[in-house]
Amino acid sequence: HPETNAIVVAYRGTSDVYNWATDLSIVRVAYPYCDTCSVHSGFYKAEQEVIGDVFEQVGKLVSKYPDATIMVTGHSLGAALATLTAIDLQDKFQSSEVELYTYGCPRIFNQDGANFASAAIGTHYRRTHYKDMVVHVPPMATGFVHTSGEVYEDGPISSYPNYPGGPMKSCSGEEDETCADQYNGMSVPDHLLYEGIPLG
Repeated sequence: HPETNAIVVAYRGTSDVYNWATDLSIVRVAYPYCDTCSVHSGFYKAEQEVIGDVFEQVGKLVSKYPDATIMVTGHSLGAALATLTAIDLQDKFQSSEVELYTYGCPRIFNQDGANFASAAIGTHYRRTHYKDMVVHVPPMATGFVHTSGEVYEDGPISSYPNYPGGPMKSCSGEEDETCADQYNGMSVPDHLLYEGIPLG
């Protein structure tokens, strides 16, 4: 992307948000970056199936554009894959700056994993929107925790898909009760529209 001097890795979201989110597994497996970290088994398996191809393509671009930033982004399920990919890319291409921008990301890690991921990615914006249901799964009661970097967009959608977007707030920590955590969100429309842009 010449205007931002960035190599962009983008993941799409799931096509059936409600069924996917309500059926989401709560199984975690060991995460290799730290002894006490664990990660959602389904997200990790899906990311590992494609990371070899991502390494190959990003590696070619890093060789061609060594000063470019690696920018990783995704929505919904794609946001979880983007988070895991950003960590792997930071480890693989340590001379490159990696930035992560996610939208409507579910919880991915246990507490230690979330702590590790929050520290591993320097520039990380985890966008949430009002009562977006996906950012509340898997539930915290099952041992899952968000990463830090939340930027919360307030306000219900008044006119989909012409909603212009709501006010934004930078949140603190990994689970800020003044941001998305203040709601028990069950809204699919809030998940599909971020900053006035339809993502579903």
